[in-house]
This record gives sequence, structure tokens and C-alpha cells, in this order.
Amino acid sequence: MELAKAAFNSSIGEALESAVTPDDESFDNYTPDDNYQYPLLLEKAYKMRPEIRQLDITVDLQNDAIGMEKAQWLLPSYSREITGGGTRITR
Repeated sequence: MELAKAAFNSSIGEALESAVTPDDESFDNYTPDDNYQYPLLLEKAYKMRPEIRQLDITVDLQNDAIGMEKAQWLLPSYSREITGGGTRITR
């Protein structure tokens, strides 16, 4: 509990050992929104945390790379040669 208090104080710029008590009125008017929908939460997370979107794109690229490696393994009689700026498929 002390570690959590110190982390909170650090995030708001207070001394780590200072006591912070929230106002009761800030909790009186709170009404939770129980209508959380995953796509909306994900969209909000993407907007607020661009590294999440970056990781999602990285996973997609890695899955594509796995698919390309599987295709090469399934079709061993074909090999790709990259020449100049184009791609040529040879046997």
C-alpha cells in the first residue's frame, strides 16, 4: 500500500511521503458507465496510447512473415530472386 501511495504522489509531483486524501464530493457525483464496449475502448486506447497500435501492426507484420515462410516451405520447388528493383520467380 505504501508503494502505491508513493507512486501516486510521484505522479502528481508531491513528496513521496506526503499524505493525500481525496475530496468526498468527487466521489458523490460519480456515475460509472456500464456500457463499455470493447471496440470503443480499443479505439480510445489507440488514440491515447500509440504504442499499442504500433505493437498491433508489428504483430500483423510478423503473422504475414510467418505466412510467407510457410508458403516457401509448402512450395519448395520455387525460389524467389530479388534482382534490381523487381521480383522474378524461378524454378
